[in-house]
Amino acid sequence: MKSLAAAVVVVALVANVSMAAPAEDEVTSLPGLTYKPNFDQWSGYLNVTGSAKRLHYWAVESQNDPANDPVILWLNGGPGCSSLDGFLSEHGPFHLRPGGKELYENPYAWNKVANVIYLEAPAGVGFSYSTDSSDYTTDDDTTSHDNLLAVRSFFDKFPEWKQNDFFVTGESYGGVYVPTLTKRIQDFNQAAPSSEKINLVGFATGNGYSSSKLLSESVIFFAYFHGLIDLNLWKELGQACCSTQFPEKDQCNFGTQSNAQCQAATAKVMNLIYGGTINWYALYLPCSNTPNERMIRAANLIAGPWDVKIGQKSVEDLQQQSGRHLLGNVPCIDTEALNIWLNNPDVQKALHVSMHRDDQWSICSNVLKYTQQYDDMISIYPGLLEDFRSLVYNGDTDMACNFLGDQWAVEGLGLNQTEAYREWMVDGQVAGFVKKFGDLALLTVKGAGHMVPQWKPPQALAMITAFIHNKPY
Repeated sequence: MKSLAAAVVVVALVANVSMAAPAEDEVTSLPGLTYKPNFDQWSGYLNVTGSAKRLHYWAVESQNDPANDPVILWLNGGPGCSSLDGFLSEHGPFHLRPGGKELYENPYAWNKVANVIYLEAPAGVGFSYSTDSSDYTTDDDTTSHDNLLAVRSFFDKFPEWKQNDFFVTGESYGGVYVPTLTKRIQDFNQAAPSSEKINLVGFATGNGYSSSKLLSESVIFFAYFHGLIDLNLWKELGQACCSTQFPEKDQCNFGTQSNAQCQAATAKVMNLIYGGTINWYALYLPCSNTPNERMIRAANLIAGPWDVKIGQKSVEDLQQQSGRHLLGNVPCIDTEALNIWLNNPDVQKALHVSMHRDDQWSICSNVLKYTQQYDDMISIYPGLLEDFRSLVYNGDTDMACNFLGDQWAVEGLGLNQTEAYREWMVDGQVAGFVKKFGDLALLTVKGAGHMVPQWKPPQALAMITAFIHNKPY
């Protein structure tokens, strides 16, 4: 009788856990999905306490052991681009076929090993909105503050996951989003009672915006050593911008020099990388040839020389100079399938969302007015490493946030190196290279571009699995 009673208690506890998730947010079917997933999923809104903002989330349960597996938060970059790109194009459990009507299974989904939350932030991005239609002005600090409140709101909805290991991850401008949110959580945990603390264990950034200066400087070296510019221009850069004839790290100051010769030489490189038809997100892949992409390339030519200090003009700048509607699109990347599927009213009904604005879902926001406050985020890492472990990873063919700049940023922290630079392997093949500085791993993914999980999915899954379980790469 005792064993039967114990079994009843266990069943009751399991039932309570499964019922804790918000039933009104459960996604029971999706247009274009032709099979029944072996996991539960939810989509809805998280409240940003005391404000008019509602941030959209889409959470998928782990296919392994959802009660005990870690919880991963994913943030795409921009600033102002949707994390549903991460879901439907990178590491979500299903992806879209061309045409935007059919979903298929992703065998390398990150929810093979974790519960994953995709958060569209800040308000004005994707399906996230504000009940105050003019409230789409934000900055780095406001975004991290709102994201903290959204995380707390999520765990209020899913208290069964509050004790699971939690990880904050993201890519691109996630290089700002991730560490600023991590810092917010660190500060919150120091003041909060035990019952309210967030069980944050680590944070990871992929091809992250770590340092504006270092990324702009390093992309010149990337261009030369990948055969994009010739020896004559390399010498010209050395003579105009550097203290040596041939450029070397720490002896050059590309783009910020006052002399016109350096600015002109640097502009040649930047216009080649960002102003032409090279896919700066993945050097060895072509630019897409969709109508939106052709429009962006035409605007590039109209726009003229690019801001060599920043390294690229914003799409908004291009729109203003070309008179074309370009906002909401990403150069070289085909997002037409996402646009079609996510603007389908049946899909929005299934996800319990609507635009709440007079526009359509787009990969990057048409309404957001974002002020960047930080040009260098890597300098806060040492303080974060006191409490959390970290992964800085880069696809090594990306020029938007290239591996060399992020490597320089990490190396410049002066941390004690604890593991030598070496290969890491997946399926018997070299997947990239890694070195460690205590609880920080610096890793490259060989042959991947800006969106590592999109272009190297097996390697990305192996990488994130090792990170969340604190295992060797």
